[in-house]
Amino acid sequence: SLQWTAEDRNGDRMLFDLMVRRIDESEYKTIRRDMSDNFVTVDGLTLADGIYVFKVVARDVPSNQEGGDLLGSLTSEPVAIDNAAPMVTQYGGFDSSGADAMARFEAIDRGGRINRAEYSINGGDWRTVIADDGVNDDSVERFTIRFQAQQKGEFSIVLRVHDFAGNSESTRVVFNKK
Repeated sequence: SLQWTAEDRNGDRMLFDLMVRRIDESEYKTIRRDMSDNFVTVDGLTLADGIYVFKVVARDVPSNQEGGDLLGSLTSEPVAIDNAAPMVTQYGGFDSSGADAMARFEAIDRGGRINRAEYSINGGDWRTVIADDGVNDDSVERFTIRFQAQQKGEFSIVLRVHDFAGNSESTRVVFNKK
């Protein structure tokens, strides 16, 4: 959502145009024209992942003859759009010795950063797991899950990862302890 404040000193009625550009683009694209409200909600799903700048152009054209209108503009700070869920994969295989077992995963979020992760073993409760570097805060994180595997048999491990935009993804792997 975007909101702005504008005034016309002689009380002319104003209209607003909203434009957007990705920071790696050179030109703004108009996404709304001739709005009378100073508030708009943009559906982030209509934009691909990336960093964007929004621009509002205010015009007092409704109260003036053509060519006599004045305009002003305001540009936003960069805004991150992140619609894609992180990708989660297993890496490094399983390791089991005695009653202990370990599974390793990697999560990559191309549109942002990893915020939190949790795992479940054999459909049990979700448990929080912290990235191997000690903080869930990068676009690429690795996770090591250590668990008790006292009996032989199959173990199902699910890792679910969330990014800062609220997108989530999970992956399931099966480990067979012999």
